[in-house]
Amino acid sequence: MGIEFQIVLEGNGAAVAGEHLQGYVIALVDSSEVKGSSLDVSFQGLERTQVEFDEWEGTGDNRHMRHRTLTSSRSILQIKIPTDDQTTSSFLARNSSSDGDKGNSIIASGKYQIPFDLELPDSLPGSMYHSKPDQGHCEIRYSINVILKGSGVLWNYHKEESVVVKSRRLPINEDPIPYDAPPVNEAVTAWCCWNAGSVSLGARLDDTKVAKGQTCQINVSCRNYSSVEITSVQAVLMQEIQWRAHSNTTHDRQLLVSLDFTKPLLLEGTLTAHSKEELRQARAQPDKIVSELADIYRDITSGKHSASFEIPRESSSLVLCTYSSPLVTIRHKLQLQITTAGCCIGQPNLTIPLLIGEAGAATNIGSQGNTTIDIKVEEEKPPAPYVPPSYEDAIQAPVIYVPSSQAHTGGIKVDGNDNGEPDIVFQDLTASNNNEKPSLELLLKEMAHSLADWDIVQSKARDSAWDSIFASLEPAQLGQILKQVELDFDQPKIAECVARQKAELSGGQFTCAFVVAAVQSTKEWNRATVVEKLLPFCSDLAQNQQLILQQLTDWEKLVTERAFTNALQQKQL
Repeated sequence: MGIEFQIVLEGNGAAVAGEHLQGYVIALVDSSEVKGSSLDVSFQGLERTQVEFDEWEGTGDNRHMRHRTLTSSRSILQIKIPTDDQTTSSFLARNSSSDGDKGNSIIASGKYQIPFDLELPDSLPGSMYHSKPDQGHCEIRYSINVILKGSGVLWNYHKEESVVVKSRRLPINEDPIPYDAPPVNEAVTAWCCWNAGSVSLGARLDDTKVAKGQTCQINVSCRNYSSVEITSVQAVLMQEIQWRAHSNTTHDRQLLVSLDFTKPLLLEGTLTAHSKEELRQARAQPDKIVSELADIYRDITSGKHSASFEIPRESSSLVLCTYSSPLVTIRHKLQLQITTAGCCIGQPNLTIPLLIGEAGAATNIGSQGNTTIDIKVEEEKPPAPYVPPSYEDAIQAPVIYVPSSQAHTGGIKVDGNDNGEPDIVFQDLTASNNNEKPSLELLLKEMAHSLADWDIVQSKARDSAWDSIFASLEPAQLGQILKQVELDFDQPKIAECVARQKAELSGGQFTCAFVVAAVQSTKEWNRATVVEKLLPFCSDLAQNQQLILQQLTDWEKLVTERAFTNALQQKQL
């Protein structure tokens, strides 16, 4: 046998982002002929995608259908466990003899135990695998890898052990990201051509960040200005998974939850049909639309019509955590739809995006606004020093501790050859970027390859070397930063962080022009929230608020009205 490696992980081989992965490597050496130059132990994470499709190729009689398989991969994590340090090199140094001709060490027979304690970055996505028949698959996987370099001519002794990683538990102390969905006002056509009036549907969720197992409350408002009755207001929670290989994309959709909001709305009589005369009078009032928006906004903020739904719990293997990267995107959407009586009638619908994350370890039931919180929270305590169990009579090295600051995260997409897997070589982007001077270009470059854009921007804000970049930032450059954000839900806090840095470091030169650029660069559903975050920093709000208002819809003006009032009052103090 020569040498056999075993990898033992605490916690049944599972880990949580932001927490510690602990375990040890066992080396069983039963021969004095085993040699090696170094023992490499690392913890690695990869994204892999495969897209399959059929396409025609050739011409004339040679034209035929060809099945193609394209693959891409991306290294997202590498933590090197420094086993070659003098204090932890018992495996190669203290119990070995020199083989000077080859620069290797001859490893003495025996048992060796090398314990490790790794602090994982909290931005790691959870392990996952998803496939679609005949169209490919995507996965995020992690593993501990051990290689004894110099132990062979054609190959080296090695061992790989898979590790299941769960995403970081969703923090409950972060600011909520509410969403007041713009009402959908659609003409109702009967028999595909007859104008039967219109129907409006609006909804609000106090926080679009939700945990698995959380019970949420959604507020709904409906207005029926048509001659047909609304028979139901229903919703579905959908999970959409999209993965890319080369320039090709495959996607899949899964139904997680079905909901029915009809009953509370029926009790208020907002779903009933109207007569032709009532509709004629309504059309004669040009201000009806604005007043209708105000009524809907009042309904959804007061919680007049509400319903509860539960995010699938941890026991469900179907639900994944929301995630977005250049290769894999996992989105969650709550889609509401109105069903009307009759045939060939349009069915208005609206969509609310959700960020689904992991729940914590202890249960805390409370309330936050109009959202019922039933999530798990865990009090943070510093972990105790890792004391590995003794392995028989093995020679044990000291515990190797690696903090998360030494982890290298993020990477560049690598495309494989046609019908072949790519060779992944981890590129230490952090090391190469450390040699570059701070600049907007460097910031955008790091965000493009990162696991979490928020971590990148926040780290620059804390680094005084970047002060001049934030101080000299122009409105268009703020827009560039927000466009580069991979996960929509991070846009509000990144905009706020950059605005605070700009205002503080430039002597208050954060103007309404920055808010305009942010509105133009933010995902549509985030626009109102971003405006509310940025208004307190505007030095010229009283003089130039109209520049911002010109960018907003009537609905967004309603939603942000209080934020404008509060910001203006604060400026007068």
